[in-house]
Amino acid sequence: MKEKNSQKGFIKTPVFISVIVGLIIVGGISYYGYFQLKSYQTQQTQREKQNQELFLEQQEMLEEARKTLEESKIEIEKAKIENQKKDQEMTGLEEELTTEKSKPKENFTIQPSELSPYLGGVTEVSCIGGEGSGFLMDLDIGYVVITNNHVVNGTGDCAVTPENNLEQMVGHYNLDRSTIYRWNSYTDIAILKMTISAASSSWSEPIKDLNYSLSSLRLCPYKMPEGSPMVIVGYPAFAKRQIEFQGTTGQISSKQVTNGIISGYDRSVEVTGNLPYSNYYVSAKIDSGNSGGVALSKDENGLCFLGVPTWLNIGNYEVQGIVQNIHNVYYKD
Repeated sequence: MKEKNSQKGFIKTPVFISVIVGLIIVGGISYYGYFQLKSYQTQQTQREKQNQELFLEQQEMLEEARKTLEESKIEIEKAKIENQKKDQEMTGLEEELTTEKSKPKENFTIQPSELSPYLGGVTEVSCIGGEGSGFLMDLDIGYVVITNNHVVNGTGDCAVTPENNLEQMVGHYNLDRSTIYRWNSYTDIAILKMTISAASSSWSEPIKDLNYSLSSLRLCPYKMPEGSPMVIVGYPAFAKRQIEFQGTTGQISSKQVTNGIISGYDRSVEVTGNLPYSNYYVSAKIDSGNSGGVALSKDENGLCFLGVPTWLNIGNYEVQGIVQNIHNVYYKD
C-alpha cells in the first residue's frame, strides 16, 4: 500500500522526455520562424532602399531630361530668331541688289585716266562761215577728220588745229572739201581728208603722227541702257573767248568735257525706216560748236564710243542734246 502512494508524486521518465523534446521542437520552430522573419524584414528593407535609390535616380534623370529639353527649346528659339534675322538680311540684300541693278553703278563712272588717251583725237573744225568739232580717225581710205555735214557744207575753206593731250596745238591742216565721204545719206556725217597748209608746214606734225586712238576704241552696244554715264568732248560756244593779241582781235576756243547720262532714246529714225537704231537724248551740256565731236559712254566692259553729237532738241522749258548712235553713223545704205 505504501509503494503505490509514493509513486503518485513523480512524473514518469518517458513522459518527461517527451515534454522536453516537444519544447525543444517548439523552440526550434519558433527560432526558425523568427530568423526567417528577420531575414524577410532585412530583405524588405534592402528592397525599399534600392527602390528609393532607383526612384531618386529616376528623378535625377527626369530632371536632367527636363533641363535638356528646356535648353533645347531655348536653342531652337535662338535658331529660329537667327534664321529670321538671316531671312531678313537676305531679303534686304536681294532688295539692295535689285535697286543696284536698276541704277548706274558707281564703278561705271568715267574716270579722267580713261579719257586721257582719246582727248587729243578731238579737234576744232573752223570754216569760213561756221565752226564745230571733229575727231581724227584712221580708216581704210586714209587719215581723216569726221565731223557733222552741216559744219562743213558751206562754200568756204575749212581747217583743223589738233592738240595733244596737254592741249598744245600740234599743227594746222586744211580739209579737202572737194571729196566728202559718208557711210549713208541719213546721218549728219562728213568724212574729209587732210593736207598740211603751206604756211604751217614748218611746225605741223606729219599727218600720220597725229592722235588716231579713237579708231581703236570699242563701239558701245547697239542700245545702251538709260541712265548710263556718258561724256561729250568738243569745242562748244560757251567755251569761246574774245582776245586781243598784237593789235588783232580774235576768238579762242577751249576743248570741253561735259558729263551726264543717257536720258532717253530718239526713235524717229527708226520710225521712218531709214536707220536701224535709236539715237540718244543725253543730259550732258551741249552747245553750238559741239556738233561733230564725240560722245563716249561706259558699261561693265569699260569705255566705249557712243556716237556723234549733232544738234539740240529744244522743248518748252528744257534743252536736250542729241547724239547720233555710232552704229547709225557706220550704217551702210
